[in-house]
Amino acid sequence: MSAEKTNTTEKVYTVSQLSASIRNNLRSNNAKLEGVWIEGEIMGWKPYASGHAYFFMKDNLALINCAMYHAAKVSADEAFKREFKKKGIKQGGLDGVKIQVQCELDTDVSKSGYSAKIRKVRISGEGERMAQYYALLEKLTAEGLIKQNYPERQRKLPKFPKRIGIVTSPSGAVIHDMCRTMIRRYPNIEIRLFPSKVQGEDAPRELIQGINYFNSRNENDWLADVIIIGRGGGSKEDLWCFNDEELVRTIAVSKIPVVSAVGHENDFTICDYVADVRAGTPSNAAEMVTKVEKSKIVEHLADTHKRIVYALQQVGEMYAKRVDTIEDKLVNSLKQSSMSAQLRLNRAVSKLAPLLSCSLSSADLRLQQATMKLLPSLKQNMMVKSARFDNAIAKLKLLDPNQPLQRGYSITMDSSGKVLRSADDVKCGDTVTTRLGKGELKSVVSSAS
Repeated sequence: MSAEKTNTTEKVYTVSQLSASIRNNLRSNNAKLEGVWIEGEIMGWKPYASGHAYFFMKDNLALINCAMYHAAKVSADEAFKREFKKKGIKQGGLDGVKIQVQCELDTDVSKSGYSAKIRKVRISGEGERMAQYYALLEKLTAEGLIKQNYPERQRKLPKFPKRIGIVTSPSGAVIHDMCRTMIRRYPNIEIRLFPSKVQGEDAPRELIQGINYFNSRNENDWLADVIIIGRGGGSKEDLWCFNDEELVRTIAVSKIPVVSAVGHENDFTICDYVADVRAGTPSNAAEMVTKVEKSKIVEHLADTHKRIVYALQQVGEMYAKRVDTIEDKLVNSLKQSSMSAQLRLNRAVSKLAPLLSCSLSSADLRLQQATMKLLPSLKQNMMVKSARFDNAIAKLKLLDPNQPLQRGYSITMDSSGKVLRSADDVKCGDTVTTRLGKGELKSVVSSAS
């Protein structure tokens, strides 16, 4: 393939020369473009520490690069603050705000593009999406669903959560950062991810499914203590799914406390207003749900144990000293009481001894006198009683049925032991017993008459 020959009469430009030529033609032939006013919605607002800000302005058909330097940005910031304050909401990202700017149009030679250098800014109204944003925010406020306005409705996060449910993208760095932070701070915590898109038209539906999934669990089926919903930073457009009405209502009525962790610190979505807690970043959310690190808990428990042991030792020593003091007091009191009682006893004995001795002598004398009086009477009584006893014995001997037996008589009884008084009381063949003065006889009756 042969190279085409260059026509020496044609002028050839370098890329930079062409860009510079376009810039010169634009500026020299269009003086009006040095102070032109344009209107559009902010997109991709990026402020820098230098005090400058860079963004796009767009309408339905086109967009333009914009640069706002320090002086113009200060003025714009004041306008934005007044507008947000008038609406009674926290200032978040500026994407979607509709503004009018006076600018100087210029080209960027290095990129062969054109841009607007902002001189003045005035807010002309809300963009279509921002109008939707504020309308929904106002509607939810009227219904009392904005928990940020009612601190008493915001549920506190549990101090020692066991299970954390996360609804976010499984592929981003956010889930890894949150898991790493939570596990480092509280190793025993259980984490479950519900994978969801966090940008685009399908994102609200999947985010809602995630919130409902964790709310449908029970104690026997992994019930989460807290739900974190969110994603990393992005433009207002990227985060817009978190302003979906159905999603924010699902978060507002969640039975489980919800932490909204969307974007960066200066990004505000309606999810932030209806959630129980707003976290500036996902990593901040991970720290918030694990308020107390396990190592600090262990350290605190160890310290508490030491202090309890020390306190018990102190209390034990204190009560031991009290017991010793009481024991000493009791011993001394008992000694004093014993000595006092012994002294009183000695005094009582010394007083009672003479009285007892006198009483005993008098009693002994009375006993001797009574004895002298009673002995004759007792002897006489004994003699009378002895005579009566002898007479009774004599009478009993006379009545003794065995006495006649000694003299040769006998007593005959039938088999039942009944005394036979007549021969008619027995019949032939009966066995009778005859009791003699000494011994008995058994007989069989052979005849009875």
